[in-house]
Amino acid sequence: MTDLLLENRRWTILRLLAGDNGHDVPARLIQRGLGHVNRAHANVSLDQIRKDLRWLDARLLVELDIQDDDTYAKLLQRGLDVAEGRSRMEGVDEPPLSD
Repeated sequence: MTDLLLENRRWTILRLLAGDNGHDVPARLIQRGLGHVNRAHANVSLDQIRKDLRWLDARLLVELDIQDDDTYAKLLQRGLDVAEGRSRMEGVDEPPLSD
């Protein structure tokens, strides 16, 4: 996998969480959403999603809540800023330019 695809997947995860208005979102739902947003992310494993979420958590972009066998993610303000292009984080793609 290219770094560009990885960076885009991390940004897409942040955008999915941004659309959920501050709720905890299970990793399984993020996995499904990725495939709908970008077909290049359609076959990403749940383990990879969890790895991406841990990476985003380590950079204070999301907050994780691990319950039994489920991982839930909640977007933090810093993550929203990156998702919307107000801030830049190495390792996360930037949003497309608006018209």
